Amino acid sequence: MEGGEEVRVLDDTVAWYNWSLSGHGIYFVNSTGQHSTVQYFDMATGKKTSVYTLDKQLGHGFALSPDGKSALYAETEFVESSVMLMKNFQ
Repeated sequence: MEGGEEVRVLDDTVAWYNWSLSGHGIYFVNSTGQHSTVQYFDMATGKKTSVYTLDKQLGHGFALSPDGKSALYAETEFVESSVMLMKNFQ
């Protein structure tokens, strides 16, 4: 394999934590519309295809299994957080 010029293949709407490489392309989460969708970018053809529409708001993280048959992603159930106090913590 020889090197070459650097080429942007995905636009800025793809967060750095929501994509994963496969053998022939890139799976990524597009969160620009009303619903987040998992999409696939085929490096050979340069085409993007929708794979799955997520039911809930996407959290941070997306991973593809080594065989490419399963994906793991985080959903945001609640858009809030709590700060807890732990007394006598050592």
